Amino acid sequence: MIVLRMLLGGIWSVALIAAITFCWADLTSGTAPQKVHDVLPFHAGALEQVLRSEVEQQIANKEFVADTVGGQLSVKAPLVEWSFIEFALQANSEGRDEDAEQLMLAAYDRNPRNLFTLGWLAQIAFAEGQGGDALGWLDRMVAIDPRLGGDVGPVALDFVFADGGVAMLEQLLRNDRNWTHGIVRELNKNSDDIPVLIELNRLAPGQQDAFISRLLRERGPEVAFIAWLSLLEEGDASNISWPIDPAFSGIDLPRPFNWALDPNGTEMMKEGGLYAIYFGRGRPSFARQTMMLRPGNYSFVTEFSGRTQESAGRLVWEISCLHAATPLASLNLENPAGEETTATTEFVVPAQECAAQQLILRGVPGEFPARVGITTRSVHIGSPEP
Repeated sequence: MIVLRMLLGGIWSVALIAAITFCWADLTSGTAPQKVHDVLPFHAGALEQVLRSEVEQQIANKEFVADTVGGQLSVKAPLVEWSFIEFALQANSEGRDEDAEQLMLAAYDRNPRNLFTLGWLAQIAFAEGQGGDALGWLDRMVAIDPRLGGDVGPVALDFVFADGGVAMLEQLLRNDRNWTHGIVRELNKNSDDIPVLIELNRLAPGQQDAFISRLLRERGPEVAFIAWLSLLEEGDASNISWPIDPAFSGIDLPRPFNWALDPNGTEMMKEGGLYAIYFGRGRPSFARQTMMLRPGNYSFVTEFSGRTQESAGRLVWEISCLHAATPLASLNLENPAGEETTATTEFVVPAQECAAQQLILRGVPGEFPARVGITTRSVHIGSPEP
């Protein structure tokens, strides 16, 4: 017997639950069916009870013909789906799974927009290991009521790894079904199937940052970087240099191997460059990027403009090994004149325990905090000057 999982509590709105409950109460009500039938002659609940009464009377009078109540309903009310839904649930409770599915499909034929029917058919498909079909039914639900999209995704996780589920999810993502991004988001949190996650995240760019960040945190920089490269277009993957997007032009590649910016204190300029505003308090991180430099000697050069005053607070570029407490190098952005200027420093990436590095633009508080605004035109890392 297929037991209907209570999708009602997981993916349907309170209003929808109330509507379905109301209809179900009508179907099972024992109050005056003949009177209801007189007022609403095509009401499913009334019809069912009237037809049951008719069948019982036929049996008592030995006039019963081999028509089932369901069969008579299909003749007398061919467009009413709720009768077929009730008989489907009854068949399910009696262990007649095939009959239940056929009756629910008959209900769907009569009203393809009934969310109860669609949710039930999704559950049947999942119970039969048909993950692709299950996602297809859920997709129809969200197409009818987009408000369900945020809730359907997590519920549909069970369907994804059933037979055909991943392929169907990929197809839905290609068709730009926003609700399926919720499934990818949940898989990124919980699944360890990296090849599948890479394929799905290619089709859900908005989820890639979280995917790569999780790999960096749990699997280390090498695994995270390989996955990051797998998400890039072929031309992007073959032309990597650090840092990514040195002129802050807004290159759209996944983080953290690209700029992660503080939205409250920074802004990418339309003409290129990064503007950061600091009020001399705390040590906020305005811009951050994880890099994969090989061991060796390097120079760091930045071009910037904006008037600075040390007592007000200052902005500093820091380069450090990932998770290290002490930076490899720090470069203060000092510019009392406020004109376009260049600052440079050198650093060494050690061969041990420094597979990945972080480049951070940080605020350092001043003795007399005040507003400091800096526009960074570019940052470059290369071999040191001879």
